[in-house]
Formats: sequence, C-alpha cells, structure tokens
Amino acid sequence: SDIDNQHKKGNVVFLVVTDGGNDLAATKEIAMKAKMLYPKSAVLTLDKSDKANAELVKKYGLAGSVTPMILVIASNGVVTDGYSKSQATPEKLVEGIPTKRQAEALLAFSQNKPAFVVLSRKPMTDKNAVIEESKKAVAALNGNAVVVDVNLDDKSEATFIALLNPDLASKKTNVMVFTGKGQFSSKFEAPVQ
Repeated sequence: SDIDNQHKKGNVVFLVVTDGGNDLAATKEIAMKAKMLYPKSAVLTLDKSDKANAELVKKYGLAGSVTPMILVIASNGVVTDGYSKSQATPEKLVEGIPTKRQAEALLAFSQNKPAFVVLSRKPMTDKNAVIEESKKAVAALNGNAVVVDVNLDDKSEATFIALLNPDLASKKTNVMVFTGKGQFSSKFEAPVQ
C-alpha cells in the first residue's frame, strides 16, 4: 500500500480519513502544514466508504470513526494519534509523532506484547548483562515481548525519556517493564535476574 511504501522510506504518515471525500481539501491542508513542520512525513488520503479501502478501515478501526479526521502513523506502522478535523492542528499532529524507541514500544503494545525498556548511558558497563537478561525474559514469553534499548543521553529520545520519568541520577542500568496493554508494571536496577 501507499502507507507501507512511505514506511519503507522511514516516513511518518498523516492519513486524512474521509467518508466520501467530505471536507477533504480543508482537512488535507491541516496535514500538509504538519508535513511542513515535520518534513520526514507524507500526507495520504483514505475514503473509508470506498470498498477498496475495507482492509485499511478494519486495520485502523475506522468503521465508526468521525470524519474527516487525521491519523498519525509512525514510521514503523503503529497509529499513535488521531484528531477530528475540528480538533486537529499541525502542531498537535507533529506532537503525536513518537520517538523511534517510543514507536517500538507502542508497536509492541498494539500487538498486546509486553515491553522491557532498558535505560542506560554509554559509560554504564552493566547494560549488556541487563539486555541479555531481558532477552531471556522475552524468550521465556515465547518471543511475545520486546526489548527497547534507550540511551538516556540520546537527545532524539528526550520526549520518550521525559514520559518514562526515570531516575536520571542513577549510575546503573534500569529496566522498566510494561504490560502488553502499555501499563507500567515494575522497575529493576542492574544487576537484573
């Protein structure tokens, strides 16, 4: 699909959803302004009344949705936000774009998979052991979980790190465990077993 093609390019997609093209031009204009704020993105349209789009309507749960609306779809394919035309602003759409690591966790949650979010800094020598233990936990869950490795000094992950609100003074690698529904479950500090 056009959406998949954009994701292969690493682009975020602002998907303008209409029902028979209602108010398409004005809604698309909001998405185009968001694209100007976030150039690594694409604006695509989807008419949910078009039978050819039935699979996408089902995938994104749009059957009963208010239209027109704009979905924010991260570059890995997970829907991270959506606004009706009356609520959408270019700024809100851009704010709905997750960081790369946040998108990894959100994709796991969308598949009902738990996530082990490993938080460390370059000088922390205990990180590899923590990653290995987390991978063992994933294996014990038959691969139905993910490990998300977050460098606390990575500026591009600042919004995700702020959301997680870890102890930034910690000198040890930490793991935050989230359920498949995205709910915080527990936190561990290295050494982890």
